[in-house]
Amino acid sequence: MSQSSTSFSSKSMPLAIGAAVGIFFVAAIGYTAWSANQKADDTQQAVAQLTDAVTTLVESQSKSQQFSSQEAFQEAVSASIRAHAEAARQAEVDARYAPYKDAADETPEGQWIYGDLDARFTLVEYADTECGYCKRFHGTPKSIVDGSNGNVNWEYKHLTVLGDTSVVQAQAAECIGEQLGNKGFWVAIQEIYDKTGSNGTGAGNLTKLAGSVGADDEAFQSCMAEGRHRNRIDQETQMARSQGITGTPATVVVDNQTGQMQLLAGAQPAQAFIGAMKGLVAKAAEEGEG
Repeated sequence: MSQSSTSFSSKSMPLAIGAAVGIFFVAAIGYTAWSANQKADDTQQAVAQLTDAVTTLVESQSKSQQFSSQEAFQEAVSASIRAHAEAARQAEVDARYAPYKDAADETPEGQWIYGDLDARFTLVEYADTECGYCKRFHGTPKSIVDGSNGNVNWEYKHLTVLGDTSVVQAQAAECIGEQLGNKGFWVAIQEIYDKTGSNGTGAGNLTKLAGSVGADDEAFQSCMAEGRHRNRIDQETQMARSQGITGTPATVVVDNQTGQMQLLAGAQPAQAFIGAMKGLVAKAAEEGEG
């Protein structure tokens, strides 16, 4: 058997390793561009992990000598890098979802609800993602729900009062929710607050944002182009105005046991909502409904 027909062996490994390293650096550059919004130390850690993955593959294949050609080895290295990069990307998506693990997978009538669906109280928030006060307030109802032991949930409704960008961002959240469900919607709202400037600074790259939470780009763009959820956004805005709500954020505290409710306007502290709920409980007790 001639030397050219023998399997890819350790004698060919220096050349293969050089090719593998070349492939690695091309992939690492692509990976770094994809991770441009990460902190520098996170990017360095990701590249270091890719380096380890390639090194492990080279060492293991040097021992087993299983590849029949340099090309087969290069493809195996490329596949390993792609798989590692995808695993890192999925880990980032999972990290974005972790804070909203308590959002139900399915909700009645397509409502966007965070927390126990059977909670006694609901905080119905009317908000605009372009509103700086809404952005600062967003963590307040979440903290109340997280500390309520299932007694409070939080429903999000759109009140787009700050122009076309407000509507576009609301549609983006709805299109992501259409694809990824209730959890996806809440993660999308968080990402819009975190990744866009608010207060008229522009909608940002919403397709990139959708991809960062696991949405399919093509389906997202189609949903946006069709304006598929514009009617819902307009209806919720009109509903708020019919209740005398004209500014954001505005939150209606609802006692689901009695149907009683109280409106709190503005970015109020958690204590104000706790006080409102205590007041509704006291009122229910007085009326024999508590």
